[in-house]
Amino acid sequence: MKYLKKLAALAVSILMALSLVSCQSVDESSSEKSADPYSHNHSSNSKGTFKDGVYTNDEYSIELGSGWEQAKDTTDSDIAMFSHGSNSFSNINVRRECHDKANEIDVEQYKETTANQFNSLKDYKVTKTKDVEIDGKKAFKVYINMNSGDTKMKLIQCYIIADKDIYVCSFLTSAEEYKKMKSEGEKIIDTFKFR
Repeated sequence: MKYLKKLAALAVSILMALSLVSCQSVDESSSEKSADPYSHNHSSNSKGTFKDGVYTNDEYSIELGSGWEQAKDTTDSDIAMFSHGSNSFSNINVRRECHDKANEIDVEQYKETTANQFNSLKDYKVTKTKDVEIDGKKAFKVYINMNSGDTKMKLIQCYIIADKDIYVCSFLTSAEEYKKMKSEGEKIIDTFKFR
């Protein structure tokens, strides 16, 4: 099981590297603050509270339910990670990508670019995409099959478009656990709410 947890951490690292845009906070004392009118600050995703199966920070909440625990080993301040106990490979993470542009995000183009980016990688295959609405916002889900060595994994990523940001909720599990955990993973993603 330790091997699977390490694979989950590796997969999350890969997913972070795949971000289409980077999120940069501008320090209050920075001279760049006035130079870029589209820069904006964010609170940290991982510095929220996790109580009674609900994770809450200044920006959003997500209901994980019992059996889930917040990962203690994350070092990235802009990602909230959760695992489904010690006997499971399943995990959920939430991260924010800053768009920081004056133009509205073209959801269809973003979805197509995301799917193409995953399909261009060895051992990743997008099996479908689906338009959804999360907390009244336009969103889409990408369903991905992945291989890491001999381990087959399944990933569902939901991209929620909100103003200048895109919130990405990811559910990752082993292919063996997918049938058992898929419904729960999707329900958790669907509980995402802005504050």
